[in-house]
Amino acid sequence: MARIDEFPEGPVTVMFTDVEASTALRTSLGDAAADALLGRHGDLVRQQIEQHRGHDLQAALGDGFLAIFASTRRAIACAVAIQQEMDRFNRVQLGIPMRVRIGLNTGEVAWQNEQPSGEAVHAASRVCASAAAGEVLVSDITRQLAGTVPDVSFKDRGEFDLKGFPQRWRLWSLSWQSTALDAPREVFVGREQELAELHKHLLAALDGHGGLVLVGGEPGVGKTSLVKQLVKDAEQRGAVALFGRCYESEGTVPYSPFVETTEQALRVIPAEWVREDLGDDAAEVARMVPELRRRFPDIGEPIELPPEQQRRYFFNAISNFISRAAVRAPLVLVADDAHWADEPTLLLIEHVASQLKDLRILAIGTYRDVELDVSRPLAGTIERLLRSRTAARMSVKRFDKTGVARMLEAHAGRSAPDALVDAIYNETEGNPFFVDEVFRHLVEEGKVFDDSGAFRSTVAIGELDVPESVRLVVGRRIERLGADAQKVLAAAAVVGRGFEFGLLERIADVDTNALLDVFDEAERARVIVPEERGGKVFYTFGHELIRQTLLASLSVPRRQRLHLAVANALELVDASAAELRPSEIAHHLLEAGAAADRSRTIDYLKKAAARALEAAAFEEAVRATEAALSLLGESGDERARFELIETLGWAERALGRFERCIELWDGVVEAYVRLGEAEKAGKLLWQIGYQLIWLGRFDDAFAEYARGLGILDDRPVVARADMLGSVATLTAFAGAPEMSEPLFAEALQVAEGIGDEACMGRIWWGRCVANHSAVQVSTAVEAGRKAVAHLRRGEDMWTLVDALAWLSFPLVLTGFADEARRFAVEALELGAKIGHSAGELLGNRGIVLADSLAGVTVDDVVQRATKDLMGMQAISSPWISQSHAWLSAAYTAGGSLDEGLAEADAAIDTEPPSAWAGVGWAFRFLNRAYAGDTAACRAMLDHMNAATQGDGQTMGTALVSACLGEGCALLGWAAEVEEIYPKLAALADVMPVRLFDVAMTHRIAGMTATVLERWDDAQRHFVVALEQAESMPNVFDDPIVRHRYAEMLVKCGRPEDRDAARVLVDDAIKGYRRAGMKLLLAQAGELNLSLH
Repeated sequence: MARIDEFPEGPVTVMFTDVEASTALRTSLGDAAADALLGRHGDLVRQQIEQHRGHDLQAALGDGFLAIFASTRRAIACAVAIQQEMDRFNRVQLGIPMRVRIGLNTGEVAWQNEQPSGEAVHAASRVCASAAAGEVLVSDITRQLAGTVPDVSFKDRGEFDLKGFPQRWRLWSLSWQSTALDAPREVFVGREQELAELHKHLLAALDGHGGLVLVGGEPGVGKTSLVKQLVKDAEQRGAVALFGRCYESEGTVPYSPFVETTEQALRVIPAEWVREDLGDDAAEVARMVPELRRRFPDIGEPIELPPEQQRRYFFNAISNFISRAAVRAPLVLVADDAHWADEPTLLLIEHVASQLKDLRILAIGTYRDVELDVSRPLAGTIERLLRSRTAARMSVKRFDKTGVARMLEAHAGRSAPDALVDAIYNETEGNPFFVDEVFRHLVEEGKVFDDSGAFRSTVAIGELDVPESVRLVVGRRIERLGADAQKVLAAAAVVGRGFEFGLLERIADVDTNALLDVFDEAERARVIVPEERGGKVFYTFGHELIRQTLLASLSVPRRQRLHLAVANALELVDASAAELRPSEIAHHLLEAGAAADRSRTIDYLKKAAARALEAAAFEEAVRATEAALSLLGESGDERARFELIETLGWAERALGRFERCIELWDGVVEAYVRLGEAEKAGKLLWQIGYQLIWLGRFDDAFAEYARGLGILDDRPVVARADMLGSVATLTAFAGAPEMSEPLFAEALQVAEGIGDEACMGRIWWGRCVANHSAVQVSTAVEAGRKAVAHLRRGEDMWTLVDALAWLSFPLVLTGFADEARRFAVEALELGAKIGHSAGELLGNRGIVLADSLAGVTVDDVVQRATKDLMGMQAISSPWISQSHAWLSAAYTAGGSLDEGLAEADAAIDTEPPSAWAGVGWAFRFLNRAYAGDTAACRAMLDHMNAATQGDGQTMGTALVSACLGEGCALLGWAAEVEEIYPKLAALADVMPVRLFDVAMTHRIAGMTATVLERWDDAQRHFVVALEQAESMPNVFDDPIVRHRYAEMLVKCGRPEDRDAARVLVDDAIKGYRRAGMKLLLAQAGELNLSLH
């Protein structure tokens, strides 16, 4: 800050500032919040005064400032900087924006006690008072003394009466541009209709109803200018606008518009707010934006997930981050040039668009509609967005002749002659960029204005020499910059749409001073536009057509050499480029062709593929890997080739192309074995088996696991332990639990020897599944608890979802509904978070079963089981048969017997061979028994197959026994009941609750004992069933227990039991009414009548 004794004698420039409506701020916010806000304002103003070498007089002006400047130009620069900083501040602060008015006047001042006085000071105060909020007003003398100030223009505001001065004062308003946005410097006219349409979407977003708008049009029609015009209004309304671009180059960083908007957020939003909004999703977002890890060292490592599920979790993290940010302030997110977006970027755009409905976010994408053919990924994206109604589309057309006239008037400051308008319109057909370029060209050629600055009185159309294309116009403009400029800018065009000065220093064949001159001239000519990013100055071409024109001027050999130079320079200029920007370097090396070292190009393509896999940009990983394989060729290094093919397999798997992945990996396994890489081969075979299971190809999975175990022999490695555990699980699941135990024991021995917690967890989870499938319910609970503990410690979140869900099932069957529900809810929530769809569905099953014990209606069970069916269909699960069986049980319990029969038949048709085989048959038999269809039931008994027979040692045969026993009891078939009763009596002690319809097994045993007239056994079973139903509780089956207990008491015929039977059947009727069990309600009603 300048001292008073440093000011020269003579005039100084006096600046007054004042916060608009500061009293209202205090009323709205309260003193504490207002003091904090005004304190930030004070810091900003003082900082700018000091930076511009002014003197803060620290006068008692409340919330305003009085400053003196020896330089008029620095005073003006300071005023502009204050408004720009306040504009930036208002963009990110919550609540009421704070607006400042500023007044400047120049003249001589007197000093008393280090305070200025005199007419000049008094006038500056009055000028400030006359300014509007956000405005800088200056006196006429200040404007004259300032001369020409870069990027500042003066607008005549007319003459003002200033209090205390007899004469009127002419005041001028200073124009200034927002630094928070790359504000367009070109003129903007018209587009009222398009702006009105965008404003409609903006207002909806500000009101909490966000959405995506796609703005299409031909190149140069003004799409980006239109959007930036809207952004000005959005920012005035308190929104934060963030811009990102898509690029033509295949070497672009994945998700480039999201990366750029996040990096811009780091520049314009307080860092602590960004970190808070990232929350627990920071590690996932940092996959896309590595800069976050540098800014926030506390960010941990992302969760390891199967690659095919990684993208969903990653996308959810991005949308969560954006959603939290929109709570602070409305957001306008712009993706420019979306026609160049790669597939991962477009998929992320679709995902985010689906989340915007209830958020304060307006997303806008601009694209060239003339290039929207079916081969472009964007074409399919737009079709899906419009079909799902998650996006609106609007088109920007060329100007008509009136629009061209308005453009020329805005450029010239006065109306253009009709002949000039006609000539330019006829040549440009109203394309705004072409209009702008042609007019600029004609002005620079001296064919529009005379020496006085007026339009030439006679404009001869034939003499205008309007170039035939926009590229010729741009080319002539670049030619006028000189040979050095053409060389430098052509090199910059090879770099891409954006570049930095330091990079051009490395590749341009000119010295630094000449390079600076080129940049100055190109910036003045608006060929390039500067922008600040993280403290560095970057440049972009004023329009992509300028870059394309420059590229067209290069020969193929020169372009290749430049690409190689760019790749070399990127490594030198940015030490982190090899790690964070490998796709960019790989692109330039590929474009360099034979000029680049092949092994170096392959190495960068491998790095690019790895980076793309990490960022869930799987399509880009495929492209990079295939390019590397093409360069390597069949004669290249065998190990390197098959490692690349393995990487390609991971990318294909992540894209859901499982068969293609298995095909690729099959050859890789053979190669690894040949190369002595047995452990690598084993790991891949375990992954192949995992995929085959999800494809329902269990025999093939067994074969691959056996192949892997043969390769690994007795090696103490994780892959062997996992395969042993998987074989054991499949063996038990296939109905041979006794054969699985030695395999589980061996698998655990290997895993414990290695000390791998996650591996041990996976094996215990398999054991839980095996025990549950073998009706070893209590041991299934024990195994499940161990699995969950190991998996939590080993941080295997994917398998943890499976284990949590499966643990809930035996807990339900043993009556621990509350605990089962807690585990199932955790499985559902974690599954949804990380994209484990199957685990999510299984968690939902556990919740519904636990809720059934707590008491739900039949209609509710039907609705939720239908949702389960749809979910299983969506993931092509082979276990869809269980969904049908569940629906059959629910419909039958509710008395909808035809629907129940159809679902049971569907369960039988879709049932794969496993320990669960026979479930569909079981609930079909029960359904037909409730219908009284003795012929159908007899036919089913006569044609029982191996899957529906057995000793109850699998879940399928256990359910067959339970349903068969209940059905035969309903039909009164004593001979069949005699055979099944011992199995049911034993099953009741092992599995208190039947799966799917949560029927009490002791209740079913009591029904069969009743048919056999074993009254003491029946009484014992019903008493136990009633006690269990009350203690669990099992609200769903409770009325059936009471109903069948009452029937037993009546059939027993003891008069002293009739009162107890009446109470039981009365309670049953109440329960049936609550649950909506119509058929059973009718039966209980008949029993009730017989008792009264």
